[in-house]
Amino acid sequence: MKLKYEFIIREVGDRYVAVAVGDNAEEFHGIIRMNKSGKIMMELLKNEITETDLLTKLMEQYEGTEEFFKGEINKFVGGLRNAGVIVS
Repeated sequence: MKLKYEFIIREVGDRYVAVAVGDNAEEFHGIIRMNKSGKIMMELLKNEITETDLLTKLMEQYEGTEEFFKGEINKFVGGLRNAGVIVS
């Protein structure tokens, strides 16, 4: 899976936002708000990646259980799928 559009990501306070750029901005008009782990996932999703690889990368960066990270990935990726910004 990977992002369907090109996004820029910026830090705003203690959160991050992603906005589609270029021609993509005409197709996707929203703003995606996220925390630091969401930012990492967005960066990783710029290229083709599996959910298993996302899990591995997050577990390398943060301490926590596999179950916790699987839940975070499912929520975040599910939200991106619902927004129509993921190509599977």
